[in-house]
Amino acid sequence: MVVPSRTREDWLWVKSRLELSTTASAPPEFTLPLYNRSAYIGEDVRFGVTITVHPEPQVTWLKNGEKIKPGDDDSKYTFTSDKGLYQLMIHNLDKYDDAEYTVMAHNKFGEDSCKARLTVTPHPMLEETMRPMFKRLLANIDCIEGHSVRFELRVSGIPSPTLKWEKDGKPLQFGPKVVVIQEDVDHHILYIRETLLEDAGVYKVTATNSTGSISCQATLKVDQEVKVVKSAEPSVKSPVTSPAPSVTSPVPSAKSPEPRIKSPEPSIKSLAPSVKSPEPEEVKSPRSLNWRALPHRDNRGPDHTHHHWGEGGRRWDLHPQTVQRAWIRYSDCSH
Repeated sequence: MVVPSRTREDWLWVKSRLELSTTASAPPEFTLPLYNRSAYIGEDVRFGVTITVHPEPQVTWLKNGEKIKPGDDDSKYTFTSDKGLYQLMIHNLDKYDDAEYTVMAHNKFGEDSCKARLTVTPHPMLEETMRPMFKRLLANIDCIEGHSVRFELRVSGIPSPTLKWEKDGKPLQFGPKVVVIQEDVDHHILYIRETLLEDAGVYKVTATNSTGSISCQATLKVDQEVKVVKSAEPSVKSPVTSPAPSVTSPVPSAKSPEPRIKSPEPSIKSLAPSVKSPEPEEVKSPRSLNWRALPHRDNRGPDHTHHHWGEGGRRWDLHPQTVQRAWIRYSDCSH
């Protein structure tokens, strides 16, 4: 094409006309295509595209390959266009709106299209929430070493709070001796078995859920066991041991007669000297006896010995044969 010699302005005008004529003869082109969308049931969603408009194309919307006609359901669909911007508005989404949507543009020079997916999901269930709240706080406890203790706590919240236990600012160590028991949904018990002096301290619990947290604390005091506590034990066992005196009390009375039984022993032994004392004196000779001084009475002892009592109260024990011989001689002398 030969361009006549014109001014620069004329040349630019001619160039723009040539470009316009070239563009006007092109098929539609999407400068902004569709994109996948997702929305909740009950919401509204908007699809939009931009297309070249020289010449202005005819635009059609399809759902799963079926044409959506304007006027079919004005409460459901709204179509708008403005200087190359084309939009489809879908109102009050339901599960049937979950589909693949396509937009087509065509003119006398050709056509173009693009598609996107709409995903419709139900709303998540709305849960009622509540910050943790104590219904029963931890209470201070004093105990004697070796006793078991229980820290009781009641706490509520939505969702149910989780508990974190501490002792003297450090995480509490759990085990067979220290356990947490959940009696009910909101009732928790910290149980410490057979306390030791080192179990004394400050115990803290923190309840936490998605809406916040709350905490409380209490002090455990462990006293060393004293003798005063043990001295009370006899009073507990006294009903069992108290009858002992009444059972054993007759023992002294049973043994008391022993002196009475043995008491005659001195009297028996005391006679020993009297038995041995009258040992018969040696009789030198019957002739030396003062036969006239013989007693006028004789007594026969249990061994057939004659007991004769002489002068001065002296007793003589003579065998019967000795006495007989003595009397014979005495008789001979007397004559």
